[in-house]
Amino acid sequence: VRTDDALAHFEAACKIFPRDVPLLTAAGWINERAAVAPLPIWQPPTRRTSSRAGYKPQLGDLRAARAAKVRGLEAAHRFLTAAIAIDPTDSESALRLGRVAVLLGRDAEARRTLEPVLRTPGVAPAHGYLARLFLGDGAVDGVRLLQPETLRAMMTNQLTEDQRARGETLGMPI
Repeated sequence: VRTDDALAHFEAACKIFPRDVPLLTAAGWINERAAVAPLPIWQPPTRRTSSRAGYKPQLGDLRAARAAKVRGLEAAHRFLTAAIAIDPTDSESALRLGRVAVLLGRDAEARRTLEPVLRTPGVAPAHGYLARLFLGDGAVDGVRLLQPETLRAMMTNQLTEDQRARGETLGMPI
């Protein structure tokens, strides 16, 4: 199954079952995964490309792909927000939404999304632990596991404005 087909099927299923929290969470997950997948920097030759070396995307292609990635993150954000609106105790959706918010550069929203996870009774231990780690500035139960600088680096978009404009990081397309 191609990623585009899977995304289309999830979109259609969510329209049919708009209150199905596991489905909305899965739709958010697959949109997030598609959005963070690496862009190909080389494609094998096809009939369209006469070069034996294959096709190397141009800057316009990379910008279009970057815009598609942002649209994918926005779709993930929409599905996960809908899941949390239906079930505010769903820690899986909250953790995923926190990550998507960080990827979109919405750090304050990520913190607001994770805070309720700590107040949710019966939350999965791993989910509660991650939320406590992020919200406790790297400490859990008074034990420092991450330096605050490390945690801030994890919770912030580390791309420079120039990298965002070019659509690359570490010299690789994103």
